[in-house]
Amino acid sequence: MHRILTKLLVATSCAACMTANATCRFIGDYHEESIPFVLPHSINVPADALIGKVIYADDGAINTSLSYICNSDFQIGSVDGRGQKIASGLYPIGDTGIAWRYRYRQQAQVQYPGGPKYVPSTNTLFSVPNGFELVKVGQIKPGAKIPAGILGYLNIGGLIALNLSVTEMNIVAASCQTPDEINVSLGQPTLSSIFDDPAPDYHSFTIPLTNCPSGINKVVYRLIPTATSPIVDSLNGVIGLNPQSTAKGMGIRIRNSVDQSFKLEHSVRAGEFTPGTSQYDIKMSAQYYPLPGARRGDMKPGTANAEIMFLIEYL
Repeated sequence: MHRILTKLLVATSCAACMTANATCRFIGDYHEESIPFVLPHSINVPADALIGKVIYADDGAINTSLSYICNSDFQIGSVDGRGQKIASGLYPIGDTGIAWRYRYRQQAQVQYPGGPKYVPSTNTLFSVPNGFELVKVGQIKPGAKIPAGILGYLNIGGLIALNLSVTEMNIVAASCQTPDEINVSLGQPTLSSIFDDPAPDYHSFTIPLTNCPSGINKVVYRLIPTATSPIVDSLNGVIGLNPQSTAKGMGIRIRNSVDQSFKLEHSVRAGEFTPGTSQYDIKMSAQYYPLPGARRGDMKPGTANAEIMFLIEYL
C-alpha cells in the first residue's frame, strides 16, 4: 500500500486572526465593534490640490463602550481592510489618487505595530472619537470613487477592537467652467494714437468663471504666450503679432484689473474670489502698443492680431 502525503497550505487575510497572539483581550461579553460612516454622494476636490492635502475627514463616530485588558506593554495602530502594509498608516485606495488613514481620539494613526507603547492596564473606551481622513496622494483618476465597505481596523495590542465601514462616495476634480475662446476687439486706432499716447486706448475684457463648485478656496491664473505670438516684453505684458498680421512696429500690451502691466507667465491670485462663489470674472484690459525701440516711421497700418493662452489653477 502506497501512502500519499499532501501538504495543505491555507492563506488568510482575516484581520481578526491577529488576535491569536494578542497582548490584549476583551473583558466579559465585549467584542469587536463596527462603526459605520454614511458619506456624501460626492465631494469636489480642487483639480490642483497639493499632494498630501486632506480632502475629507470625519471624527464624528463615537463608540459606545468597549472594555479590554492588556497584560503587558501594548501599542495601538491601524490595519488596512485590503491588507496593505504601509508603516505610515496612509493606505492608497486602488489607483484613485486618494488614500485613507485611521483617526483615533482625533489623531492620525500609523500602521500597527508602530505607535507609542502603553503600560499594562485595563481600559474602557467610552464616547471615544473614531474616524478617518482621505488624503490626496497622486493625480485623482477621472471617475474616482471611494468604494463601499470596510476601510480598516483599529488594532489594540494585537486585538482587533473596531472596524470602520463607509458608503460609496464619488471624488470629483473641482473646476469652474471657462470659455474655450475669448475674442477681444481693440478697435481701429490710428498709428499716431498708438505711438504718441497709447494710454487712453485700453479695451477692457473679462475671463468669466462660471458654475464654480464648492471646495475651491482660491483661484490662481497666468497668461502664457504662444509660439505664434511670442513674448516681446514680459515685465510690461507685451506680446508680438502673429505671422498673419500685416501691421508693423507694434504688439499688444495686457494689463490687470488695477491697470498695471501684467507680467507674462507669472501666477497671480484672484484676490477677490470668495470660497463658495459660483461665478467670478477675471478682469483685464489690452491695447496696441509700440514695440520697444520702434520709431514712428517703423510703424505701418494693417491687420494686427495675436493669441495668448490663459491657465487657471483651482486650489
